[in-house]
This record gives sequence, structure tokens and C-alpha cells, in this order.
Amino acid sequence: MLTNRRSVLGPAANGPRYRIASTAVVVGVGGMSTILPVQTVLGWFGLA
Repeated sequence: MLTNRRSVLGPAANGPRYRIASTAVVVGVGGMSTILPVQTVLGWFGLA
């Protein structure tokens, strides 16, 4: 990703802690975004 390339951004590039935190947030939001429609569809069939 562009924001992780020190050759392009130099000292303004994201550090490893920021990358780990942002990856965790993206995985969490993605997981919750997947769970919601699954629960909705299961609710239509009385399974949730």
C-alpha cells in the first residue's frame, strides 16, 4: 500500500504498530459486516 512505502513517503509512512491496529480494525468491521446479513437471513427462516 502507498501509505506503507517508506521509499515514497519517507518519515510520513505508517509504522508497524499503526499497520497492526488498522488491520485489526478492518478485520473486526469486516467480520461484523458479514455477521449482520447472515443473522438477518437466518432470522427469516427462524434459525437465529
